[in-house]
Amino acid sequence: MIQCVGVIGTGKMGTNILDYLLHYDFKLRWKCHYEKDVSVLDSLIDRKVKRVLKMQERYDENTFIQYRGRIQISSSIYVLKGCDLIIESVTEDKTVKTDVFRQLNQIITPETICVTNTSSLDPGLLFQGYNHKNRCGGYHFFYPIHYKNIVEINCTEQTDKATREMLIHFSESIKKQYLILDEPDHFILNRIFCPLQAQAYLFLQEGILTVDELDSLIREKVFPIGVFEFIDSVGIDIISTSVKNYLSHYAHKEFFNPWIEAMEQMVATGNLGKKSGQGFYRYLKGGKQAMIFNNQNKNPQAPGEYKQRVTDMLEALYLNGFCHETGNIPPGILDNAIKEYWGMDTGPLDLLKKSAINQLRLMEFYKMTGNEFYKPAAAWEGVNQLKEK
Repeated sequence: MIQCVGVIGTGKMGTNILDYLLHYDFKLRWKCHYEKDVSVLDSLIDRKVKRVLKMQERYDENTFIQYRGRIQISSSIYVLKGCDLIIESVTEDKTVKTDVFRQLNQIITPETICVTNTSSLDPGLLFQGYNHKNRCGGYHFFYPIHYKNIVEINCTEQTDKATREMLIHFSESIKKQYLILDEPDHFILNRIFCPLQAQAYLFLQEGILTVDELDSLIREKVFPIGVFEFIDSVGIDIISTSVKNYLSHYAHKEFFNPWIEAMEQMVATGNLGKKSGQGFYRYLKGGKQAMIFNNQNKNPQAPGEYKQRVTDMLEALYLNGFCHETGNIPPGILDNAIKEYWGMDTGPLDLLKKSAINQLRLMEFYKMTGNEFYKPAAAWEGVNQLKEK
Protein backbone atom coordinates (compact mmCIF):
# COMPACT_ATOMS: atom_id res chain seq x y z
CA MET A 1 0.00 0.00 0.00
CA ILE A 2 1.33 3.45 -0.92
CA GLN A 3 1.33 5.77 2.09
CA CYS A 4 4.33 8.03 1.49
CA VAL A 5 4.94 9.66 -1.90
CA GLY A 6 8.04 11.57 -2.96
CA VAL A 7 8.16 14.09 -5.80
CA ILE A 8 11.41 15.18 -7.45
CA GLY A 9 11.28 18.48 -9.31
CA THR A 10 9.85 21.92 -8.59
CA GLY A 11 9.02 23.09 -12.10
CA LYS A 12 5.52 23.55 -13.45
CA MET A 13 4.78 19.82 -13.58
CA GLY A 14 6.45 18.81 -10.33
CA THR A 15 4.64 21.57 -8.47
CA ASN A 16 1.34 20.60 -10.10
CA ILE A 17 1.81 16.95 -9.05
CA LEU A 18 2.48 17.89 -5.45
CA ASP A 19 -0.42 20.36 -5.46
CA TYR A 20 -2.77 17.61 -6.67
CA LEU A 21 -1.56 15.07 -4.11
CA LEU A 22 -2.15 17.56 -1.28
CA HIS A 23 -5.85 16.74 -1.63
CA TYR A 24 -5.21 13.15 -0.50
CA ASP A 25 -3.97 11.63 2.75
CA PHE A 26 -0.42 10.72 1.74
CA LYS A 27 2.73 11.69 3.55
CA LEU A 28 4.57 13.83 1.01
CA ARG A 29 8.27 14.44 0.43
CA TRP A 30 9.37 17.12 -2.05
CA LYS A 31 12.94 17.13 -3.34
CA CYS A 32 14.14 20.45 -4.75
CA HIS A 33 17.49 21.20 -6.39
CA TYR A 34 18.81 24.09 -4.30
CA GLU A 35 18.79 24.55 -0.54
CA LYS A 36 17.97 28.25 -0.98
CA ASP A 37 14.61 27.24 -2.50
CA VAL A 38 13.41 25.36 0.58
CA SER A 39 12.09 28.39 2.48
CA VAL A 40 10.26 29.67 -0.60
CA LEU A 41 8.66 26.27 -1.19
CA ASP A 42 7.75 25.96 2.51
CA SER A 43 5.82 29.23 2.27
CA LEU A 44 4.18 28.06 -0.94
CA ILE A 45 3.04 24.81 0.68
CA ASP A 46 1.73 26.67 3.72
CA ARG A 47 -0.55 28.68 1.43
CA LYS A 48 -1.62 25.64 -0.56
CA VAL A 49 -2.44 23.60 2.56
CA LYS A 50 -4.56 26.43 3.97
CA ARG A 51 -6.38 26.66 0.66
CA VAL A 52 -7.06 22.90 0.58
CA LEU A 53 -8.34 22.84 4.16
CA LYS A 54 -10.61 25.81 3.54
CA MET A 55 -11.98 24.13 0.41
CA GLN A 56 -12.71 21.06 2.54
CA GLU A 57 -14.26 23.29 5.24
CA ARG A 58 -12.05 21.93 7.98
CA TYR A 59 -9.49 24.68 8.49
CA ASP A 60 -8.32 25.53 12.00
CA GLU A 61 -4.85 25.97 13.46
CA ASN A 62 -4.55 22.47 14.92
CA THR A 63 -5.71 20.80 11.70
CA PHE A 64 -3.29 22.95 9.71
CA ILE A 65 -0.34 21.95 11.93
CA GLN A 66 -1.26 18.27 11.70
CA TYR A 67 -1.81 18.39 7.94
CA ARG A 68 1.32 20.43 7.29
CA GLY A 69 3.39 18.00 9.36
CA ARG A 70 2.84 15.33 6.70
CA ILE A 71 4.89 17.32 4.16
CA GLN A 72 8.67 17.67 4.14
CA ILE A 73 10.77 19.66 1.66
CA SER A 74 14.53 19.38 1.22
CA SER A 75 17.31 19.63 -1.34
CA SER A 76 18.79 16.39 0.05
CA ILE A 77 18.05 13.09 -1.69
CA TYR A 78 17.63 11.59 1.79
CA VAL A 79 14.28 13.34 2.23
CA LEU A 80 12.93 10.58 -0.05
CA LYS A 81 14.13 7.75 2.16
CA GLY A 82 11.19 5.64 3.29
CA CYS A 83 8.89 6.66 0.42
CA ASP A 84 6.73 3.90 -1.04
CA LEU A 85 6.49 5.71 -4.38
CA ILE A 86 8.87 8.28 -5.88
CA ILE A 87 7.76 10.37 -8.88
CA GLU A 88 10.53 12.03 -10.89
CA SER A 89 9.49 15.21 -12.70
CA VAL A 90 12.64 17.11 -13.61
CA THR A 91 13.48 18.69 -16.96
CA GLU A 92 12.82 16.57 -20.09
CA ASP A 93 16.48 15.62 -20.54
CA LYS A 94 17.69 12.02 -20.66
CA THR A 95 21.03 12.70 -18.95
CA VAL A 96 19.46 14.67 -16.10
CA LYS A 97 16.74 12.08 -15.49
CA THR A 98 19.14 9.13 -15.66
CA ASP A 99 21.38 10.81 -13.08
CA VAL A 100 18.41 11.27 -10.74
CA PHE A 101 17.71 7.54 -10.75
CA ARG A 102 21.37 6.70 -10.17
CA GLN A 103 21.30 8.94 -7.08
CA LEU A 104 18.21 7.17 -5.80
CA ASN A 105 20.20 3.96 -5.45
CA GLN A 106 21.58 5.46 -2.22
CA ILE A 107 18.26 5.54 -0.40
CA ILE A 108 15.72 3.16 -1.95
CA THR A 109 14.78 -0.39 -0.92
CA PRO A 110 13.79 -3.26 -3.23
CA GLU A 111 10.15 -2.45 -2.38
CA THR A 112 10.29 1.22 -3.43
CA ILE A 113 8.49 2.03 -6.68
CA CYS A 114 10.20 4.71 -8.79
CA VAL A 115 8.48 6.27 -11.78
CA THR A 116 9.27 8.99 -14.27
CA ASN A 117 6.72 11.54 -15.38
CA THR A 118 8.47 11.90 -18.73
CA SER A 119 6.10 12.78 -21.56
CA SER A 120 8.33 11.66 -24.42
CA LEU A 121 11.50 9.79 -23.39
CA ASP A 122 11.61 5.98 -23.38
CA PRO A 123 11.29 5.15 -19.65
CA GLY A 124 13.39 2.00 -20.00
CA LEU A 125 16.41 4.05 -21.05
CA LEU A 126 16.17 6.27 -17.97
CA PHE A 127 16.60 3.40 -15.49
CA GLN A 128 19.84 1.99 -16.91
CA GLY A 129 21.82 2.82 -13.77
CA TYR A 130 19.04 1.96 -11.34
CA ASN A 131 19.28 -1.19 -9.24
CA HIS A 132 15.66 -2.36 -9.10
CA LYS A 133 14.33 -2.08 -12.64
CA ASN A 134 11.38 -4.36 -11.89
CA ARG A 135 9.99 -1.62 -9.61
CA CYS A 136 10.19 1.13 -12.25
CA GLY A 137 8.05 2.54 -15.01
CA GLY A 138 6.59 5.66 -16.52
CA TYR A 139 3.70 7.43 -14.84
CA HIS A 140 2.58 10.22 -17.14
CA PHE A 141 0.31 12.89 -15.69
CA PHE A 142 -1.16 15.45 -18.06
CA TYR A 143 -1.15 19.18 -17.30
CA PRO A 144 -3.13 20.64 -15.66
CA ILE A 145 -3.55 17.56 -13.47
CA HIS A 146 -6.70 18.77 -11.71
CA TYR A 147 -8.53 18.87 -15.06
CA LYS A 148 -6.97 15.95 -16.95
CA ASN A 149 -8.62 12.87 -15.51
CA ILE A 150 -6.29 10.33 -17.15
CA VAL A 151 -2.74 9.02 -16.64
CA GLU A 152 -0.55 6.76 -18.75
CA ILE A 153 1.19 3.90 -16.94
CA ASN A 154 4.10 3.28 -19.30
CA CYS A 155 5.56 -0.11 -18.40
CA THR A 156 9.05 -1.20 -19.41
CA GLU A 157 10.07 -4.76 -20.26
CA GLN A 158 11.29 -5.13 -16.66
CA THR A 159 8.23 -3.69 -14.88
CA ASP A 160 6.80 -6.57 -12.86
CA LYS A 161 3.18 -7.49 -12.17
CA ALA A 162 3.26 -6.28 -8.56
CA THR A 163 4.46 -2.83 -9.66
CA ARG A 164 1.74 -2.59 -12.29
CA GLU A 165 -0.90 -3.49 -9.73
CA MET A 166 0.42 -0.96 -7.22
CA LEU A 167 0.37 1.81 -9.83
CA ILE A 168 -3.18 0.86 -10.79
CA HIS A 169 -4.22 1.00 -7.12
CA PHE A 170 -2.46 4.36 -6.72
CA SER A 171 -4.30 5.73 -9.78
CA GLU A 172 -7.62 4.64 -8.34
CA SER A 173 -6.79 6.14 -4.95
CA ILE A 174 -6.17 9.57 -6.54
CA LYS A 175 -9.29 9.26 -8.71
CA LYS A 176 -7.52 9.00 -12.04
CA GLN A 177 -8.50 6.81 -14.95
CA TYR A 178 -5.51 5.09 -16.50
CA LEU A 179 -4.11 3.45 -19.60
CA ILE A 180 -1.60 0.62 -19.08
CA LEU A 181 0.84 0.80 -21.99
CA ASP A 182 3.69 -1.49 -22.94
CA GLU A 183 6.73 -0.19 -24.81
CA PRO A 184 5.35 0.03 -28.38
CA ASP A 185 2.41 2.10 -27.15
CA HIS A 186 4.07 4.58 -24.78
CA PHE A 187 2.70 8.16 -24.90
CA ILE A 188 -0.11 7.13 -27.21
CA LEU A 189 -2.40 9.98 -26.14
CA ASN A 190 0.09 12.56 -27.41
CA ARG A 191 1.43 10.61 -30.39
CA ILE A 192 -1.96 9.87 -31.90
CA PHE A 193 -2.41 13.59 -32.65
CA CYS A 194 1.07 14.32 -34.07
CA PRO A 195 0.26 13.50 -37.74
CA LEU A 196 -2.77 15.80 -37.58
CA GLN A 197 -0.65 18.59 -36.10
CA ALA A 198 2.07 18.12 -38.72
CA GLN A 199 -0.51 18.22 -41.52
CA ALA A 200 -2.11 21.36 -40.06
CA TYR A 201 1.27 23.07 -40.28
CA LEU A 202 1.66 21.97 -43.93
CA PHE A 203 -1.71 23.58 -44.68
CA LEU A 204 -0.49 26.71 -42.91
CA GLN A 205 2.56 26.70 -45.19
CA GLU A 206 0.31 26.76 -48.25
CA GLY A 207 -0.64 30.30 -47.25
CA ILE A 208 -4.37 29.98 -47.93
CA LEU A 209 -5.72 29.55 -44.39
CA THR A 210 -4.53 31.50 -41.37
CA VAL A 211 -3.63 30.09 -37.97
CA ASP A 212 -6.97 31.03 -36.48
CA GLU A 213 -8.92 29.78 -39.51
CA LEU A 214 -7.27 26.36 -39.23
CA ASP A 215 -7.88 26.27 -35.50
CA SER A 216 -11.50 27.21 -36.05
CA LEU A 217 -12.00 24.33 -38.50
CA ILE A 218 -10.46 21.90 -36.02
CA ARG A 219 -12.63 23.16 -33.16
CA GLU A 220 -15.75 22.78 -35.29
CA LYS A 221 -15.06 19.21 -36.36
CA VAL A 222 -12.57 17.45 -34.12
CA PHE A 223 -11.36 18.89 -30.79
CA PRO A 224 -12.40 21.56 -28.29
CA ILE A 225 -9.10 23.39 -28.89
CA GLY A 226 -7.25 24.24 -32.09
CA VAL A 227 -3.89 22.70 -33.00
CA PHE A 228 -1.94 25.95 -32.78
CA GLU A 229 -3.74 27.08 -29.63
CA PHE A 230 -2.76 23.77 -28.06
CA ILE A 231 0.89 24.01 -29.12
CA ASP A 232 1.15 27.55 -27.76
CA SER A 233 -0.51 26.60 -24.46
CA VAL A 234 1.83 23.66 -23.81
CA GLY A 235 4.93 25.52 -25.05
CA ILE A 236 6.56 25.30 -28.47
CA ASP A 237 9.86 24.26 -26.89
CA ILE A 238 8.17 21.37 -25.06
CA ILE A 239 6.18 20.22 -28.09
CA SER A 240 9.27 20.42 -30.32
CA THR A 241 11.33 18.27 -27.94
CA SER A 242 8.52 15.76 -27.49
CA VAL A 243 7.85 15.33 -31.21
CA LYS A 244 11.53 14.71 -31.91
CA ASN A 245 11.54 12.05 -29.17
CA TYR A 246 8.43 10.43 -30.65
CA LEU A 247 10.00 10.01 -34.10
CA SER A 248 11.31 6.55 -33.22
CA HIS A 249 7.67 5.38 -33.16
CA TYR A 250 7.04 6.42 -36.78
CA ALA A 251 8.21 4.74 -39.97
CA HIS A 252 7.80 7.94 -42.04
CA LYS A 253 9.69 10.54 -40.06
CA GLU A 254 10.20 12.99 -42.93
CA PHE A 255 6.53 14.01 -42.78
CA PHE A 256 7.22 15.84 -39.50
CA ASN A 257 10.32 17.73 -40.65
CA PRO A 258 8.69 21.01 -41.83
CA TRP A 259 6.72 21.32 -38.59
CA ILE A 260 9.75 20.50 -36.43
CA GLU A 261 11.98 22.94 -38.33
CA ALA A 262 9.41 25.72 -37.90
CA MET A 263 9.17 25.08 -34.15
CA GLU A 264 12.96 24.99 -33.80
CA GLN A 265 13.20 28.39 -35.50
CA MET A 266 10.55 29.80 -33.18
CA VAL A 267 12.36 28.43 -30.12
CA ALA A 268 15.64 29.94 -31.35
CA THR A 269 14.03 33.37 -31.50
CA GLY A 270 12.42 33.01 -28.07
CA ASN A 271 8.86 32.60 -29.35
CA LEU A 272 7.72 29.77 -27.10
CA GLY A 273 3.97 30.31 -27.17
CA LYS A 274 1.72 31.70 -24.51
CA LYS A 275 4.38 31.72 -21.79
CA SER A 276 6.64 34.04 -23.82
CA GLY A 277 3.83 36.18 -25.21
CA GLN A 278 4.20 34.99 -28.79
CA GLY A 279 4.11 31.78 -30.77
CA PHE A 280 1.60 30.92 -33.45
CA TYR A 281 -0.42 33.69 -31.79
CA ARG A 282 0.63 36.99 -30.22
CA TYR A 283 -0.82 37.29 -26.71
CA LEU A 284 -2.15 40.70 -25.79
CA LYS A 285 -4.08 42.07 -22.84
CA GLY A 286 -7.59 40.76 -23.15
CA GLY A 287 -6.98 38.35 -26.01
CA LYS A 288 -4.71 36.98 -28.72
CA GLN A 289 -3.94 37.73 -32.35
CA ALA A 290 -2.94 35.13 -34.93
CA MET A 291 0.51 35.61 -36.42
CA ILE A 292 0.83 35.94 -40.20
CA PHE A 293 2.70 33.18 -42.03
CA ASN A 294 3.61 32.88 -45.72
CA ASN A 295 1.93 36.05 -47.00
CA GLN A 296 -1.51 34.90 -45.93
CA ASN A 297 -2.86 38.42 -46.24
CA LYS A 298 -2.83 37.88 -50.02
CA ASN A 299 -5.60 35.30 -49.62
CA PRO A 300 -8.42 37.16 -47.82
CA GLN A 301 -10.94 34.33 -48.18
CA ALA A 302 -10.33 30.65 -48.85
CA PRO A 303 -12.82 28.87 -51.13
CA GLY A 304 -15.35 26.65 -49.38
CA GLU A 305 -14.25 23.48 -51.18
CA TYR A 306 -10.67 24.04 -50.03
CA LYS A 307 -11.78 24.39 -46.41
CA GLN A 308 -13.82 21.19 -46.72
CA ARG A 309 -10.85 19.28 -48.10
CA VAL A 310 -8.63 20.55 -45.27
CA THR A 311 -11.21 19.54 -42.71
CA ASP A 312 -11.66 16.09 -44.25
CA MET A 313 -7.91 15.43 -44.42
CA LEU A 314 -7.32 16.44 -40.81
CA GLU A 315 -10.30 14.39 -39.64
CA ALA A 316 -9.04 11.44 -41.69
CA LEU A 317 -5.63 11.54 -40.01
CA TYR A 318 -7.24 11.61 -36.57
CA LEU A 319 -9.63 8.72 -37.24
CA ASN A 320 -7.09 6.61 -39.13
CA GLY A 321 -4.53 7.15 -36.37
CA PHE A 322 -7.09 6.06 -33.80
CA CYS A 323 -7.86 2.88 -35.77
CA HIS A 324 -4.17 2.15 -36.21
CA GLU A 325 -3.50 2.35 -32.47
CA THR A 326 -6.37 -0.03 -31.66
CA GLY A 327 -4.14 -2.84 -32.89
CA ASN A 328 -2.90 -3.21 -29.30
CA ILE A 329 -5.49 -1.28 -27.28
CA PRO A 330 -9.23 -2.08 -27.33
CA PRO A 331 -11.12 0.67 -29.19
CA GLY A 332 -13.52 1.38 -26.31
CA ILE A 333 -10.69 1.85 -23.83
CA LEU A 334 -8.71 4.14 -26.13
CA ASP A 335 -11.84 6.09 -27.06
CA ASN A 336 -12.61 6.72 -23.38
CA ALA A 337 -9.01 7.77 -22.68
CA ILE A 338 -9.11 10.30 -25.53
CA LYS A 339 -12.36 11.75 -24.21
CA GLU A 340 -10.81 12.14 -20.75
CA TYR A 341 -7.65 13.65 -22.22
CA TRP A 342 -9.57 16.36 -24.07
CA GLY A 343 -12.43 16.70 -21.61
CA MET A 344 -14.94 15.85 -24.37
CA ASP A 345 -18.26 14.05 -24.23
CA THR A 346 -17.68 12.56 -27.67
CA GLY A 347 -14.68 10.60 -28.88
CA PRO A 348 -13.43 9.10 -32.14
CA LEU A 349 -15.99 6.28 -32.08
CA ASP A 350 -18.78 8.89 -31.96
CA LEU A 351 -17.09 10.87 -34.74
CA LEU A 352 -16.87 7.75 -36.91
CA LYS A 353 -20.67 7.39 -36.76
CA LYS A 354 -21.25 10.72 -38.48
CA SER A 355 -18.03 11.08 -40.48
CA ALA A 356 -17.90 10.89 -44.27
CA ILE A 357 -14.37 9.45 -44.00
CA ASN A 358 -14.12 5.85 -45.22
CA GLN A 359 -11.46 3.61 -46.71
CA LEU A 360 -12.07 4.94 -50.23
CA ARG A 361 -11.65 8.53 -49.02
CA LEU A 362 -8.46 7.58 -47.17
CA MET A 363 -7.07 5.92 -50.31
CA GLU A 364 -7.93 9.07 -52.27
CA PHE A 365 -5.86 11.16 -49.84
CA TYR A 366 -3.10 8.55 -49.82
CA LYS A 367 -2.80 8.59 -53.63
CA MET A 368 -3.00 12.38 -53.73
CA THR A 369 -0.26 12.97 -51.11
CA GLY A 370 1.78 9.77 -51.02
CA ASN A 371 1.58 10.17 -47.25
CA GLU A 372 1.58 6.79 -45.50
CA PHE A 373 -0.42 8.20 -42.59
CA TYR A 374 -3.47 8.24 -44.88
CA LYS A 375 -3.09 4.58 -45.81
CA PRO A 376 -6.09 2.82 -44.21
CA ALA A 377 -5.16 1.19 -40.92
CA ALA A 378 -5.37 -2.60 -40.81
CA ALA A 379 -7.94 -2.28 -38.02
CA TRP A 380 -10.10 0.30 -39.89
CA GLU A 381 -12.82 -2.12 -40.96
CA GLY A 382 -13.08 -3.83 -37.57
CA VAL A 383 -13.25 -0.55 -35.64
CA ASN A 384 -15.82 0.89 -38.02
CA GLN A 385 -18.12 -2.06 -37.36
CA LEU A 386 -18.32 -0.82 -33.75
CA LYS A 387 -20.01 2.40 -34.82
CA GLU A 388 -23.15 0.44 -35.66
CA LYS A 389 -23.38 -0.94 -32.12
